[in-house]
Amino acid sequence: MINRISIIYAERQARRRPVQNEAIQSDNEIESAPEPEGEAKTEFEPAEKQRHFGILQYTMNNRFRKIMLIGLANVLLIVAFFLFMFFFVVKVKCAEPEATTTLPPSTTTMMQGSTTPAGPPLKYTCTDGFELVFGKCWQINIDLPGHQEAERICNTRGSTLFTIKSELEDQAFRNWMNHRHHRSWMGLTCDGPDNTTCVWDDGEKWPFSYVAFEDGSPANDCCFQYNISGVLGKQWTCDNCGLALSYVCELPQTIAANCTNNFNMHCYNYYSQPMSLTDAQDYCRDQNGNLLSIQSRPENIFVQAIQEINNDYIWLGGVSKDSIPSIVEERTIVEVANGVSRPDFEPMERQRHFGILRYNMNNRFHKVMLIGLMNVVLIVIFFLFMFFFVVKIKCSGGEGYATVPPTEPSITKTTSSGPLLFTCPDGYDLVGTNCLQLYTTPLTWSDARDRCHLSSSLLLMIKTQQEDQDFRAYIHHLYNRTWLGLTCTKSDKTSCKWDDLLQWPFPYSAFADGSPNGGCLFYNVSDTLGTPWVGGYCDQKLVSVCITSSTPESKCKNNFESYCYYYYSQEASFSEAQDFCKLHCGNLVSVLSEDENNFLLSMDEIKNDSIYLGGLLATENKIMWADGSKMLYNNTVEYNKQDSCLIMKMGSNGGNWTSTTCSKTYSYVCKVSARVSCSV
Repeated sequence: MINRISIIYAERQARRRPVQNEAIQSDNEIESAPEPEGEAKTEFEPAEKQRHFGILQYTMNNRFRKIMLIGLANVLLIVAFFLFMFFFVVKVKCAEPEATTTLPPSTTTMMQGSTTPAGPPLKYTCTDGFELVFGKCWQINIDLPGHQEAERICNTRGSTLFTIKSELEDQAFRNWMNHRHHRSWMGLTCDGPDNTTCVWDDGEKWPFSYVAFEDGSPANDCCFQYNISGVLGKQWTCDNCGLALSYVCELPQTIAANCTNNFNMHCYNYYSQPMSLTDAQDYCRDQNGNLLSIQSRPENIFVQAIQEINNDYIWLGGVSKDSIPSIVEERTIVEVANGVSRPDFEPMERQRHFGILRYNMNNRFHKVMLIGLMNVVLIVIFFLFMFFFVVKIKCSGGEGYATVPPTEPSITKTTSSGPLLFTCPDGYDLVGTNCLQLYTTPLTWSDARDRCHLSSSLLLMIKTQQEDQDFRAYIHHLYNRTWLGLTCTKSDKTSCKWDDLLQWPFPYSAFADGSPNGGCLFYNVSDTLGTPWVGGYCDQKLVSVCITSSTPESKCKNNFESYCYYYYSQEASFSEAQDFCKLHCGNLVSVLSEDENNFLLSMDEIKNDSIYLGGLLATENKIMWADGSKMLYNNTVEYNKQDSCLIMKMGSNGGNWTSTTCSKTYSYVCKVSARVSCSV
């Protein structure tokens, strides 16, 4: 019996060998006969008699299994390749030195989808008059209407008042405005003090993904303005809707197209010829489009602003499920996507792409290959997503874009063994490297100049852009107009000269449109266009500022533990005071010990004022100092959880700290390292 089995097995093996590379076995082929009893397996037997090679041979002799095996091998190779690239490039990318970060480019590219012919990449853009900023189109307007009128003006241009939906957008807006306007109307209103009553101009209602309300906002019937000078994260201020402010209009970004009405990457073509609904839809399909569909409030506003439509009724491409449209002839508007073709409406089996899919799915081999291809594509997409997502998280902490902080004046710091500082005569304030003295009594130009000359100084002169910025920070909107020590005898700049007799050409100038026009010039603090020098009548009465040179001193008057303390009696809000201190290489004063608290009390010039401290209250027992110091001392005696800023009271309540609203104005003390020489 055993010999018979061995003979049968030998005959089968003999028949297999000649056709081994040609025969294709069916799925139901009988497996090889068992090995004869008593024969020992060895590691070096012929390949076809070893079990693992037998499995491979069994698999390769079947076409379906062969295809699946090859597909699996391809998937494994792709996975291995992407794993290698993922970890290798993450390591290389994260090891690169940090470069200067910038906002995303103002013009980005968008590749056409697979439904369009190959061609050059499309670029995002904005309609005329709007600027592309962080994926939105914004337009600054210098007229000063109330909120309702500002919204109406934007609507007539097919836009809304601007919105901010994320912290990155907030930072991009601050950087873009760059202090051109300190306050501008936003597209946000609230009917009451509850956040649930708030709504954006684009129709979005509470809850919002991001807010930056100032303390005490919102309130009843308030409109929001964006305060550039506000505390970071609290720039949205609730105000009277009738207040006259500048405003910013907003449109979505789009792509360049040869059409008059371009909105959110679609063209809107108006046709005045009356048609029935079905005829209008057929006509739009012939134009590679569809009847108008309105998906948002901004789109509805844009359509209303299309000038050709006038006051006609127009068809919309929507039909109520509960009614059948009557056949009425109306004006027609066609919405055509820029560069994206519309699918036709023929039955599925008559469309060519569905026919190809049906053909493939009805063929077993093609079906297997299609499924394998889909698996490969899905795996590639998954690893590409993981690759870029994790690289972004590991190397940039999860931020999608890095943003540029708002532009600040150029400040040069040098550290020396002996501090080099500047001092001013009594009654003058150190502003940059100049000494300024403000006279609040209105005088004519000649009287103001004579008063400055009596004190051995000159009427205000501005010779550089930095001095212009310093003066604007110094005056911080307390007075809208102050005399300049500049006169012009004609409407020609060559006739102008400063109070120190310097004549044109000047190293720096900022004349307003229409100036000079002969006469005396004043500084318009409310200017937002960078041209604050305005010509006027010399006999009008304005406040004035005298200027004299500062002198360096070897050490400062108020010195405590290697820091200089400078008191400024001119009241300012917290953010204005902090900006001024930073401009002079310091910060609002941080108090880190009882001795330092007592030192501030001993400063003679402070007298009975309350002064700002450079701390923000997270809670009653947690203070975040503006200079980054750790909280080592706390003398807060009065705390209101609605307040975020701190003041130090002098006089009878000397040394006690009290919480306050950051928008209130107080005198302040700047704390600067005594070893720093600051050139602004």
